[in-house]
Amino acid sequence: MNSSLAQLYALQAGKESALLHFMDVYTEQLRFYAFKLIKDKALAEEITADAFIKLWHNRLKFKDVENIKSFLFCGIVCLIAQI
Repeated sequence: MNSSLAQLYALQAGKESALLHFMDVYTEQLRFYAFKLIKDKALAEEITADAFIKLWHNRLKFKDVENIKSFLFCGIVCLIAQI
């Protein structure tokens, strides 16, 4: 089993260390993406944090690691749309 899949299972099991893993992997990319869309650094950071909160709340729904990446990036767009 690869490391990312193991992290997915750990996330589903409620392990905060797995959430930290995905934060380490995707935070920079998400923050950059959010900043490119809204041109506000502080708000981009807040939206990125909110995307990870949504990930945690929806962690049982994921079947694949790639779904997590898509969920986070789509989440950024949805969160920005709510502003």
